[in-house]
Amino acid sequence: MHEAHSKEIKVLIAPSAYKGSLSAFEIAKAIGSGLATRIRSEQIKSMPLADGGDDTIATIHACLGGIIRPLSVSGPLNEPVNSCWLKTNDCAVVELASSCGLATIEGPLQPLLAHTYGLGETIRDCLSEPCNKIVIGLGGSASTDGGTGALTALGIKFLDAHKNALPFGGGYLRDLASINMSALDVRVLDKEIEILADVRSPLLGQKGAASIFGPQKGATKEEIEILELGLKQLANKVAKITHTDLRNVPGCGAAGGTAFGLASLLNGHIKSGFATLAKIMGLEQEISDADIVITAEGKLDTQSFQGKATGELAKLCKNIGKPLLVLPAVYDENIDWQAYGLAAVYKTAAIGQNATIESIARTAAGLLLPIQE
Repeated sequence: MHEAHSKEIKVLIAPSAYKGSLSAFEIAKAIGSGLATRIRSEQIKSMPLADGGDDTIATIHACLGGIIRPLSVSGPLNEPVNSCWLKTNDCAVVELASSCGLATIEGPLQPLLAHTYGLGETIRDCLSEPCNKIVIGLGGSASTDGGTGALTALGIKFLDAHKNALPFGGGYLRDLASINMSALDVRVLDKEIEILADVRSPLLGQKGAASIFGPQKGATKEEIEILELGLKQLANKVAKITHTDLRNVPGCGAAGGTAFGLASLLNGHIKSGFATLAKIMGLEQEISDADIVITAEGKLDTQSFQGKATGELAKLCKNIGKPLLVLPAVYDENIDWQAYGLAAVYKTAAIGQNATIESIARTAAGLLLPIQE
């Protein structure tokens, strides 16, 4: 062992997924294998993270156990998707990313047509089980439909001026004339609905669902304007029938406005996905017990600090006084990451290439660990 490693440091590996590529669990294993070439495996602890998006079910299952219920649902572009939900204690855990997330699309993205119907199918499947709470993880979505697809699967009708059901997708919401709640599956009203949001964005505006997250779902400037108009129309019609208006509530922009739809029409309660999962995992204590924390994210940019796992983890590490290293596939090179509380950033993908298990392991093996300096 090198002299620089003579002090037995403790490293906590707590990565998020590279969306559409590698899971948090795969990345944690890759980082661990790279570090193991330099320090003893006993000095390394892995705790993959989720914030309501990808790996939410896997993370909760790893901590609390339970039974995974598999099912096939309609994907965001109508193709069949193998999804699942988790039954644990008196709770059902549903994850949007596994039913209608970006990672489920193999071909071109279609931001105006993508929808959340599969999420509603998954929620509906939970209703036959004896549980008092449904926890819905939102993140990694391919759509900007305000959750109308999911709500349609639960019986709500979104109609045009001729009383015809709107086609799926946020691109059609501009034509929304009325909402009919009469066929809603009433079983869902008996459940406590907890919504785990991975962002703090409101529904509309420059920091809203369409403007901020539309581009990563393939939306052009013109398509973003169409989606924004649709979400505004949805907000107006929802306010008319509920006599409440949640469009400016932080987190309602999560998953293309799905948080807004579920909170407004199912009386769901929006919570921070990261904070909820961090409590389940006992993350603060794990950070306190470590000397260094290493995380990962597919793309590190300013959005990473708007409620997502990396930004929230950075706050925890700063408060506890532990350095945080980040291993993204790519990152915005024009940002001063130390201003966000990061000790260092190491890119794992070469220009024009995708990150791999091997490239992540190599990056981890070459880390300059701050405590060794």
